[in-house]
Amino acid sequence: MRILILFFFIIFLNAEEISNYYIKVNVLNDGKLNIQENILYDFSPNQRHGIYRNIPLNNNSVDLKSIYQDNAPANYEIIYSNNDIVFKIGDPDRLLTSKHLYKIEYSIDRAVFKKDNNFNAISLNVIGTGWKVDINNIDIDIFLPPKLATAKFKVFIGNRGSNEEYKFIKISSTHYKIIKKHLKPHQGITFDLYFDKNLINVKTLSIIWEIIFVILFSLGIYFYYSKHKIPYIAISAQYYPPKDLDVLKVGLLIDQIADSQDFSSAILDLATKGYLKIKTEQKEVLGVFNKKIIILEKLKEDDGLDFDEKKLFNTLFYEKREFVLGQKDVTIATRLRNMISLVNEWLYEWSLKEGYMKENPKKAKASFLLKSSIPIIIALAFALKEMISFYGSMAIIGVVSAVFSIIAIIIFFQKGIISKIFGIIFLGVSLIILFSSGINIINPFSIVMLSVIPLFVFSNKISSYSIKGINRLKYLLGLKEFILKVEKDKLEFLLKENPNYLDEMLPYAVLFGAKHWFDFYDEFNIESNWYIGEKTYFYGLDEDIISSFEDSANYTESNNSDSFSGGGSVGGGSGGGGGGSW
Repeated sequence: MRILILFFFIIFLNAEEISNYYIKVNVLNDGKLNIQENILYDFSPNQRHGIYRNIPLNNNSVDLKSIYQDNAPANYEIIYSNNDIVFKIGDPDRLLTSKHLYKIEYSIDRAVFKKDNNFNAISLNVIGTGWKVDINNIDIDIFLPPKLATAKFKVFIGNRGSNEEYKFIKISSTHYKIIKKHLKPHQGITFDLYFDKNLINVKTLSIIWEIIFVILFSLGIYFYYSKHKIPYIAISAQYYPPKDLDVLKVGLLIDQIADSQDFSSAILDLATKGYLKIKTEQKEVLGVFNKKIIILEKLKEDDGLDFDEKKLFNTLFYEKREFVLGQKDVTIATRLRNMISLVNEWLYEWSLKEGYMKENPKKAKASFLLKSSIPIIIALAFALKEMISFYGSMAIIGVVSAVFSIIAIIIFFQKGIISKIFGIIFLGVSLIILFSSGINIINPFSIVMLSVIPLFVFSNKISSYSIKGINRLKYLLGLKEFILKVEKDKLEFLLKENPNYLDEMLPYAVLFGAKHWFDFYDEFNIESNWYIGEKTYFYGLDEDIISSFEDSANYTESNNSDSFSGGGSVGGGSGGGGGGSW
């Protein structure tokens, strides 16, 4: 028995508590709350770094003004977690014992809510039910503006949800005091204030002008696009690739840029022309999994190639006669990215020199984006001002989330399944950040950011083609139409004329996304002399080359290393939360 008593005595001695808790609440004319908390926290003999104070973000904005520890500016960190703002106070390199005084000053905006048709209200969990320690000697002062002198004032005390009213001291019509000797862990105090709805309005954040801006801006972009888009072209099927254009030039003329799919098609073009051989092998990973690898083997020099394919060819076989697609090497990745940029620039200049384009597509797109971005930037500045005015410093979370969401949408609409996956992940992360902050997803900044989507979509469709370019595009679109919708009988006829027809057309089929052309090798019992490997791998060669090429080119060292009803009970209002030691 004595041991048991001694055990509980030791626990009692080691128990942490709040020795004194003073709170001063100033209700301003616009309903904003300025709050000062003086917390005398007793760590007893326990060694702790400091305390944390968490406040729920119930559609409010909480702005921290200052934190002091023992009457000196404190070390602290602000964390957003589970729809709470957390002030983590203390020095991670210093341990404390005994009593220490913490002074926290902050404001809460948007605390006013609609009570009914005639009354608005403020409900503040002046001491939240989240404290895990005993709280002693509680002293609370609430000051109201003169216009709320007739407001109805109520106090509730106890566990969360308790509607037990508590007696308060009315110092004057604008000054109330609450005194309580002791609160147990997870008990709190809430005060409710009811007043005529005309005295203080419920703050709302209008998005009308932002919606109007996005609509007008999108219409403006569309009208500009309609005047600069590629004109309607009546096409007819074409059965042979152009003799004077390699596959990279065709790729540029089709969509005004050479991307990874174009370069992957060019690799197949080099293979079918006899410059290289493609080999697929299985590689054991961790002794369990078999990974498919693609090896390019150089067969001859670059004689007869134009600059674009020659640059690709020599980059792949730089000082070596073999290149493993998908290998992750920073030097190789840098070399590939430099090559892609150089080839694109050369193709742009080539298209101008040959008269296919009226202006450099890259520069035309950049100029369009620059001019169109100016009104967006101005609108975003005004939207940010509104966000800060309404949400305070937490507005930055809404801004970051909106930017990430738009980036996610743009990534999602890029080619390839990987882009879809990353787009969904980015969007999910940005929405989680937004929801955890308590900021409405439909806010001025996010609405204005939507205007980036039509800007992005139409900037890729604005034409830089000359009349000569349009005529050549007509032929290429006819070729694409035939490749995508080819009939077996027609293909059989063409193969009788030219037994190498499949090899000559395959790079263009990959360029246009016609995966089914690989199946024709099996249907017509044609063996490719430029491929070595399992036949089952052959049918997915297009996607494997594209993804492996992107893996090699995109590799970096970093890749190698994650309405508030309020009132009537305890815990129903703004503020609240709790805290503890750490």
